[in-house]
Amino acid sequence: MGVGYTCGIRTDGTVECWGDNSYGQSTPPGGTFTQVSGGAQHTCGIRTDGTVECWGANWAGQASPPGGTFTQVSAGAPQTCGIRRTDGSVECWGGFLVVGCRCDDGNACTEDSWGGTQCVYAPLPDGTACDDGNTCTVNDQCQSGTCQPGGFAPAGTSCDDGLYCNGTDTCDGSGTCLHSGDPCVGGAQCNQSCNEAQDNCFDPPGTPCDDGLYCNGTDTCDGSGTCLHSGDPCVGGAQCNQSCNEAQDNCFDPPGTPCDDGLVCTADSCDGAGSCLGTPLPSAQCPKGYVLLEAPSSAVATVEVRRNGQALGAVCGESVRLSRLAQVGGDAVVQTSDSYGLSLGVQARVGGACVTGGGTISLAASAQCVGGQGSPGAFGQVLSDCIGAADLADVRRGALMALPADQTFGAVTVASDTTVDVSGFGGVPVIDYQSLVVKPNKTLTIQGGGGTQAVVVRVAGDLRLRPGAKIVGAGMSGAPGSRILILVGNEAFLRRSSRVEGTVYALGEIEAGRSSGVEGALVSMTRIALGRSAVVNHVPWVLW
Repeated sequence: MGVGYTCGIRTDGTVECWGDNSYGQSTPPGGTFTQVSGGAQHTCGIRTDGTVECWGANWAGQASPPGGTFTQVSAGAPQTCGIRRTDGSVECWGGFLVVGCRCDDGNACTEDSWGGTQCVYAPLPDGTACDDGNTCTVNDQCQSGTCQPGGFAPAGTSCDDGLYCNGTDTCDGSGTCLHSGDPCVGGAQCNQSCNEAQDNCFDPPGTPCDDGLYCNGTDTCDGSGTCLHSGDPCVGGAQCNQSCNEAQDNCFDPPGTPCDDGLVCTADSCDGAGSCLGTPLPSAQCPKGYVLLEAPSSAVATVEVRRNGQALGAVCGESVRLSRLAQVGGDAVVQTSDSYGLSLGVQARVGGACVTGGGTISLAASAQCVGGQGSPGAFGQVLSDCIGAADLADVRRGALMALPADQTFGAVTVASDTTVDVSGFGGVPVIDYQSLVVKPNKTLTIQGGGGTQAVVVRVAGDLRLRPGAKIVGAGMSGAPGSRILILVGNEAFLRRSSRVEGTVYALGEIEAGRSSGVEGALVSMTRIALGRSAVVNHVPWVLW
């Protein structure tokens, strides 16, 4: 703040003044400043390079600063003072126009005095020793009132312009102070950005750096000249990608590390290249071949096989009812002791044992339980297998629901033959639908590849296959029905003569219409109804 006016520095470093401008004291020059000071009729400021510039009245030399760099400046009435950056000394310029006060034009080669009305500056005799302020000159002498060099300092003599970012300063032998250049060029990492205000080379925080190591993570500068590291990049990685390998710059777990490909009937281990490989297990080590299954064992699910319907495998539910001429190829198991139990209509046939947890077993005329019938005891293992398979299916469903989707669709109606290609999505691709309807006599083909072990199709709402509609697989090794699993969040309706190659697991009821066909299994928490002449054919290897 000056006398009758004010100046300030904006955020971009420029100076703006307002108020009295009788002597030009409120008309700053362009450029950027770090400090500004207002006097009686003049203003001075320090530029970003440390030099001083003044404007306004100058009748006493108060607006004629000396050379060099300063850290602070203060404008008075007819004089100005500043603190030099190089040594912290105070230097003033201008003078006093009051009788009896000292005049000073800042020239070492004049004798300054008050002449009654103004300052008088008389030249000193030529040859008088002086200092022109240039470190690179020697034997300075006054000549005609100005300080002139008497010679030059030898080349290599140290000098200092007060700036850090132009490098080391040395005299060139001809009176000039030369600068070696940016001292940060070619510096150590995180020390390559010159900072004049701090007199250092520290790169800004977040600047990329590299210590040459992979296993300590991403490297960035901390703003203090040090390269910091984010930590082990493999922690929390995908399965088979959690062991840091410094020699290979990757996270691949060693071959043989246990993993889980989401399939029941495979022995799984990492291949050493970041993938989980599954080797099919012998059929004796896989879950029993249930084609109609209640899951989990705590659910209350009714299994119905209507006239001439065929479940070519084992059946496990809360209650099981076979209509006239219906067939079950394996065991028919009722998990509980409820009175509903197991009932077989006329000429119905169970190729295995008829077993309940204590409930009734009812056989109509000519009905057969080829493998015998009874409650726990002789058939305890059969009942235990049923309960175990139901709970395993529930656990596996939860794991597969947690997998990330490779393709996501909304509510889809397949109105023409359509192919979904999943061959590029690894061993177990996952496809999500909001709901899925396949119109009459249309086919949805899931196209896999040689590396496709199985495909998980997740339908959040209903699955509906109209009469004659199909969901089939192609391009996969093995029978497609053993490779496709459809997880349904609500109900599944497979209408007359429809066909599915794969297992359908619905939280709601499943109804397979007359003459429909399923190559796999049907799993539900509530009700499974296999229509007249419908066939569910167990295949050697299914997900459950």
